[in-house]
Amino acid sequence: MNKLKYFESFLYIILAIIIATYCLGLNYQAILTPQNNFNKFENISHDKWVMPKAQILLSGLANFSNFVSIKWNDWQPESAKNSLFQIKVCDGREQTVSVIPGKESVIPLNANCDPKILQLNYQGSFVSYPNDNRRLSVQIERVTVSSIFRVPIVSFHKIASLSLILVLTSLFIALAFKLNFAWPFLLISFLSLYKYHLASYSNPTLSYWFTGLIFIFALGLFSARNSLVTTENKNWNLSLIVLVIIIALSGILRINGLNFGLPNIYHPDEFQKYLAVMRMYDNNDLNPRYFWHPSLLLYSTYLSNIIIQFIYKSNN
Repeated sequence: MNKLKYFESFLYIILAIIIATYCLGLNYQAILTPQNNFNKFENISHDKWVMPKAQILLSGLANFSNFVSIKWNDWQPESAKNSLFQIKVCDGREQTVSVIPGKESVIPLNANCDPKILQLNYQGSFVSYPNDNRRLSVQIERVTVSSIFRVPIVSFHKIASLSLILVLTSLFIALAFKLNFAWPFLLISFLSLYKYHLASYSNPTLSYWFTGLIFIFALGLFSARNSLVTTENKNWNLSLIVLVIIIALSGILRINGLNFGLPNIYHPDEFQKYLAVMRMYDNNDLNPRYFWHPSLLLYSTYLSNIIIQFIYKSNN
């Protein structure tokens, strides 16, 4: 019996790692273009041209299984016919690739470094055009990060952290409701995959907040169950279920739609709030210099951004 329990626990841990891997892989910014490069390109211009000492920086990836596909633009200058690139990842071995218009070149990302820096060394002659002093080689259409599992594999510590959150969240809910561990585990796994999948199309940051909120909520349920439940209180489970439904629905209504219009600013009030928060940043004080609306929103936004920036700097 004990061996069966150990095997079942081991199976849940493996499933949690797989689900966390796919959640974080879905959430990774896997497609980059020169027009929308998220500061990942160096010496690759917005009009797709690759210049001397070009680099592509990819952070937060595991040291195995990942690869990057570079799609060359359909149009290339005459000087780029039959041209070659020497591409090296960090201090790894150089790989020679041919530039074929409209085709992709695949480079493995197995170097032990973070960020993974792809150095693109052009083996042909650079050209310049009238009224353009840049030294130009070829054009890149896009860069795609993937793996043998069809999604990027992020660093192990991020996978381990999310796996632990999934398991503990499921455990707290199972203990709070006296359920079999499988049911909350399946529910949390489904919700996580769904939310991370949605966030991959909009705002990746929302998925991290979503997972953290679920974990905190489950921990609160477990603590409330242990502190308040008594043998005489037979209506506890029903009240707890109603409370969960109310909080879950209210959370969904509040979280969904937070990414409205991003990265553009469509709502006329958003820009004023943004400027007020940036004024506090620039002046290093808590005076928003804007009092047409209550200031609590501005202060909470300012504080939230400080926390988010601290988390991102710690991860990077």
